Amino acid sequence: VFIDFLHTTFAAADAERSFGIFIHGVAAVFVGIDVNAARKSKRGNGGYGKNSFLHGISLFVCTERPSPHRPPNTSENERLLNMTALARVISPRNSQRHKREGNRMKLYNSVGPNPHVVRMFMAERGIDLPKEDIDLMAGENRQAPYTTKNPAGQLPALELDDGSILTEITAICEYLDETQPGDRLMGDTPEARAQNRRWTRWVDLKIVEPLTTAFRAAEGLPMFQDRMRCLPEAADGLKACAQDGLVFLDEQMADGREFVAGKAFGLADILLFCFLAFGSQVGQPLNPDLKHIGNWYARVSQRPSVSA
Repeated sequence: VFIDFLHTTFAAADAERSFGIFIHGVAAVFVGIDVNAARKSKRGNGGYGKNSFLHGISLFVCTERPSPHRPPNTSENERLLNMTALARVISPRNSQRHKREGNRMKLYNSVGPNPHVVRMFMAERGIDLPKEDIDLMAGENRQAPYTTKNPAGQLPALELDDGSILTEITAICEYLDETQPGDRLMGDTPEARAQNRRWTRWVDLKIVEPLTTAFRAAEGLPMFQDRMRCLPEAADGLKACAQDGLVFLDEQMADGREFVAGKAFGLADILLFCFLAFGSQVGQPLNPDLKHIGNWYARVSQRPSVSA
């Protein structure tokens, strides 16, 4: 962008105007003005004081001055857009580093498979955020001050820079994947993201949901019966539903795929692994007859992120 800026600015022999655009670019970098907004109004101040030196430069630069020396293929809009691009790239006001000054983003964390999903996802992506532990076993997530931020009492929760709260583990992971630097786990194309979401959704509905609902209705009933509606009479059927989902997935993975959604490791793998690991601790172990899922589980368990 910088090279394009220099080329389009100084290629013209109109030295006076070239110097004006250069000064305007410096102003854009250091005070964050909107070049296009200044151009739209020849009498506007472009975001700085009306009587200031920079305002005078803005009027000079943004006033139409046809030049016989301007390259025929370089329009006024192109020249100004190059300046805007330069300002966005190197302006301290617009840089990622500046935006993260005074960063408030943090993860409300606890024991359990749901927070494990987000921690493992963050570890895979190389994301490090401050964490505040909430005592789930003692019910701290169901009382103030936590419920003032998250009335539903879910864990984990992500507090964003502006203080707003994001819940639901898949939403948190996708938000971090889209906003943080690095290679995306959800995929780089619409097709890859769609397949990842497809299988993440399927694992959630067909395996995770019955597995966890069955746990709350059986082994976890003493802890959850006073916190939410539990269905102890449905526990055995729900456990069977989770196993049915695993049998179906094992059949699908017989096609030789390395991961749940195909060739690439993604959120669907993290979700399934964390809840199968949890199930093995609460009376719902993985059926050893499911060879394809068993081999997949063994491979994923070797990833360093599982200990996050």
